[in-house]
Amino acid sequence: MIAVLAAVFSLTAGHAIAIDEVEFFRAARWVGEGQVPFRDFWEHHTPLQWFVFAPFARVAWGEGVGALLAMRWLQLPFWIATFAMLWSLMSTRERWARWVAIALPLTSWTFLQKAIEFRVDTLGCFFVVAALWLMQRRRMFWAGVALSLAVLANLRLAPVVAVAALIPLFRHFFVVTAALSGHTPRSGAMRRATAEAAVATKLLACGALLVAAIALAYLTFTSSLNAAWQQVFVETAAANRLLPFQASMFFSKLAALATDPGGIFVWILGLAGVVIALRRRTEHAEWVFAALLVVAIASIAAMRVSYAYHFEIVVVLFVPFIAIAVQAMAEQQRAIAIVLVASLAVSVWNSVFRAQDAELAAQHATIRFVHERTQPGDRVFDAVGYAWKRRPAWRYWFVPLMVHMLDRTLTVAELRDANPAAVIADYRMSILLSRHADLARYLTSHYVPVLRNAWLPGMSARIDAHRGAEWIVPASGEYRVYASPLLARHPWFARPLLTGAPAMRDVPIEILLAQVPASAVVISVDGKPAQSPLRLQRGSIVRASAGEAMGVFLVRGNETALFRDAGPFDVLDQLPAPHVPSWQSR
Repeated sequence: MIAVLAAVFSLTAGHAIAIDEVEFFRAARWVGEGQVPFRDFWEHHTPLQWFVFAPFARVAWGEGVGALLAMRWLQLPFWIATFAMLWSLMSTRERWARWVAIALPLTSWTFLQKAIEFRVDTLGCFFVVAALWLMQRRRMFWAGVALSLAVLANLRLAPVVAVAALIPLFRHFFVVTAALSGHTPRSGAMRRATAEAAVATKLLACGALLVAAIALAYLTFTSSLNAAWQQVFVETAAANRLLPFQASMFFSKLAALATDPGGIFVWILGLAGVVIALRRRTEHAEWVFAALLVVAIASIAAMRVSYAYHFEIVVVLFVPFIAIAVQAMAEQQRAIAIVLVASLAVSVWNSVFRAQDAELAAQHATIRFVHERTQPGDRVFDAVGYAWKRRPAWRYWFVPLMVHMLDRTLTVAELRDANPAAVIADYRMSILLSRHADLARYLTSHYVPVLRNAWLPGMSARIDAHRGAEWIVPASGEYRVYASPLLARHPWFARPLLTGAPAMRDVPIEILLAQVPASAVVISVDGKPAQSPLRLQRGSIVRASAGEAMGVFLVRGNETALFRDAGPFDVLDQLPAPHVPSWQSR
């Protein structure tokens, strides 16, 4: 119950939105609006999750993070069903061992924090376990359906699914081996096993092929087959080939378990259970689970880039082996109970008293701000997709590592034509702009940070007696001019891409516009002298000059401050410092 309450807090107010959650939610929302994946918007994941949650993502859930928090709750039944099926798969184990096997992963905060996120891994794990559960009941056709759906939910699970599809042959192998070794009568045993394996394999293949045929038919009829092939397979493979393989990447993710006793014991008891199971050569089901587990771990280790959430399927497949290990330790129930309590205490501490409530609040404030300051038809330039109620300013509406590996570029002319009404400047955006200096120069001179991480149309420059500034007005409206020698020393003019970075959190950079003293600056619009406030039209040419060094800001509307701090917007890998959290649902 305590673990459940900690999870509820994380679901509601204690765990910041991950960038992948934004991607998957926005894709689901577009599908709910009638758009076709790959044809109408760029993606590189298989799309089942978006279709499942599309009816819910389409609903207006407010202007901030409430929409994504709702998605977390909506996917929770799939995790409940996954663990319920695992409970059923362990029916031959003692009840105590089964309870421990189910409870231990829930005390692992590294697993729990990723499991609550709105990810494709949730559906992927659900369908893999559903396939195994259906196979246990000899529902081979529906097991094939589930295996195919697992791949459509999460392509990374394809190696695990491929091995699971061989389960009928594994069973045949064990029956034949038992017959040849004398454990079962030879007469008719091998013949029956061969016939059953053939029928089971055919049914499994029929179920899997049916789903694949439906998916291919949809892609064909919507004219998105070529785009899907290009984005999901060709571009992903090309980007992966450009990435160097580093075995340390895999082990660095395991290093996170150092502060997670629950996660440590999941691996210890899980691996111990594997060893115990493999010593029982007559238990073919345990061998099959072990094969799936080995393939899952090996496929993650072989990835050029791996993340903590990749291990969700590993933890799920560990559960039956944890039960085996716990049952073998029947005389150590007190020690196991102590392990559970200690793991739970650390999990609650990290989930509640080292929560990311401040980060979630900053995300909520920034996303809501952008939606409030833009109109439904506007475009927003964003490298994650936070402004999900607005159109993206670039085809690559989120910018993962593969976009950089494929060297996809956006020119200043293309961005100016897109005419974004706002820019959300997170660490992904800073990486993008650091790779494209001309784009960075344009954005940092034609947009001003009203919030540290939310830029609106406006103009700025550092000028002096020898060098003025010239801008092309990015948006029509009334602008006020703020200029001062003191502003020339503002960090915006030295390191603009870092003003919203975590490293600048403690640096006071907010500008209260009412306190900016009047300074002598000469302004002209389309060659004609002008004074603040300026009535400007998009595309007009504005020039500024001065007799001394000063910083100049041309701010649209009635803003009272720039660089306002909404809180820590970028989410870091390390946990926040211990604090009393704020439980505020959004």
